[in-house]
Amino acid sequence: MKNIIKITSGVIILLGLLTISLNSCDKSEKINENNTEINNSDLKSGTNSASVNVECSGSCEDEDSGCGAYWNIPEGRIECTCSNGCAMVITMDNESGRSTVPRSDMSALAEHFLDYIDRIHGTENYIITNFKHTFYDLAEFIEVKYTLNGNTSEIYSIVYLVEFPSTDPDASPSGSVSVDCHGSCDTATEKCVEVYDTSTGEVYCKCESDNCKMTIEEL
Repeated sequence: MKNIIKITSGVIILLGLLTISLNSCDKSEKINENNTEINNSDLKSGTNSASVNVECSGSCEDEDSGCGAYWNIPEGRIECTCSNGCAMVITMDNESGRSTVPRSDMSALAEHFLDYIDRIHGTENYIITNFKHTFYDLAEFIEVKYTLNGNTSEIYSIVYLVEFPSTDPDASPSGSVSVDCHGSCDTATEKCVEVYDTSTGEVYCKCESDNCKMTIEEL
């Protein structure tokens, strides 16, 4: 059984070199006296990172199938929902020229994502609207935005953090979590979504509201 940890006001969890903090989604919360933040410029600096952004845009001939993407579990691949009229658009930001070959177990993450959709939303009918994979020396950060049951007006999101003990391409992950911010914000202009601050290494919910909660699940 997976260990689900709900973060509430005043609680801080350190995951190796990644600091995840929340105080009713308040990103200003400091590390408490019992924990020490470990700084690592290679992990937290955006200058040494590379990102791959994947979207499927257009329309499908089958009206019952919207153009988007889904996660192929066995291969851990992102694929468009249809072939005619729906095209994959890949945008890469890689000034550092680093490798963008995932070290994460993409099949395992895909399996968790589908299980999560079923557990949390009670459906298997989803479409991924955006998939962004960011690579750091000692971690990979994966953002997934999706819609449910053909309702394109509401977009949900979940992120995955996978940490590695070294830059060895064959090194196994030393820690993996999913992070889900869900609920509502006090103002209509804000969304209760996950944010990763590359300058501090913190993950937090975007708005500061008691209705916006973060759930961390160890994988």
